[in-house]
Amino acid sequence: MATLKLGTTTAITESSGALTLANTALGTPTSVTLTNATFPAGHVLQVVIDVDNDYETHAADSWDTVHSINIPNVKSGSHVHIMASINTLTEASGLVAFQIIDSVGGVVAKSQNYSGGTSSWHSNFPSMMGKDTSPLVGSNTYTIQMRPSGTFTAYYNYGSNQHQLTQSYYQLMEVVA
Repeated sequence: MATLKLGTTTAITESSGALTLANTALGTPTSVTLTNATFPAGHVLQVVIDVDNDYETHAADSWDTVHSINIPNVKSGSHVHIMASINTLTEASGLVAFQIIDSVGGVVAKSQNYSGGTSSWHSNFPSMMGKDTSPLVGSNTYTIQMRPSGTFTAYYNYGSNQHQLTQSYYQLMEVVA
């Protein structure tokens, strides 16, 4: 058994590899729980990173779900920050819009890109950032939707079906409000 003292006060004791903090005002901290901790605003509680290489096409002037991401164990009073970098391609000149929908159907972020020109293929990699200021306590699923505007086909992660590993990237961060 080992003991760490600060001056004459015992701060931490060790027994069989388990550490115990001697200050009872903090509760009994372990590697998975800390009962009386208060984190400052802006403190990151968890990060979920998702790389998606699923291939989707959509030609209608309507919203189509192309991907979903889940963040578990969200605490009361937290915000969830969302960052997305989406791979898209259009067959012709046109506008493609994207949006991120929260667990209760609210729009958290929107973005659009325009591929200029009169014909041929046009690749874009739009980025979005959003913040859910009132996520559900517990699990939250965010849905990515795509909508081409016009009479052309939009492709999400074009090339992944041809083994080119075209991908979209997402990051969710739970932050103390």
